[in-house]
Amino acid sequence: MSEELLQNIDAKLGVIVGLMEKYMGMDTRPAAIQFAERVLEEANAAFEKTIAPVPTIEEQLKAAVEANDEDFQVGDTVLYVGTRKADLKGKEGTIVQDKEGSPWFVVMFDGQPANVRKGEISKTLVEQPPALSHEEEVAVEERLEAQQEASEGSIIKIDEEAAEYKLNAGVIKGYRNIHAAYSDMKKAELNRKYLRFRAKKVILDDTTTQEMCHRYLVSVQDEEYMKEVSA
Repeated sequence: MSEELLQNIDAKLGVIVGLMEKYMGMDTRPAAIQFAERVLEEANAAFEKTIAPVPTIEEQLKAAVEANDEDFQVGDTVLYVGTRKADLKGKEGTIVQDKEGSPWFVVMFDGQPANVRKGEISKTLVEQPPALSHEEEVAVEERLEAQQEASEGSIIKIDEEAAEYKLNAGVIKGYRNIHAAYSDMKKAELNRKYLRFRAKKVILDDTTTQEMCHRYLVSVQDEEYMKEVSA
């Protein structure tokens, strides 16, 4: 058989094999190659299952909001990350009231109070004021004690009605009255800061609390508050 004839037969066989693969879906490659490809495909599929897809920034934020387990308290700076209030998206605010027994908080955004759910705010996404060191806490306590002694040595007539007023919400709601909260030396810095805040702001139309805090702080001549109101 001539070489030319062999070449013609080989060419025709190639055409036939190509047509079989195209129209009949037959794989005419050697069995060993087919087996190797199947093993490789299965190995690749198994490997891909072990690789968890990297979530996008939006997916990470959504997951953090849905699984929000942060603990919040009055005075915390928070970021609105919800979608319910479009005008608050991306804004920072300060928690001014914790509605105990519910997932709702009152947060001040740009001087305006807003009711938001726990899952709509985050404090891990904003910079919080640094915690006081032990030395700083001691210094604050000593300064407050000195102020207390100075006030006791001067002639100050406390507004008794304001002093006996009890706040039913906020960071000092556990105290029997304003005077008890103001006089607690261990939490004086936080309590007095909150009283000054309530004395200057009317929250949820509660003008009585604002008036009582103002009257009490003026009557005890609170140094920080007097500076703020006279500025």
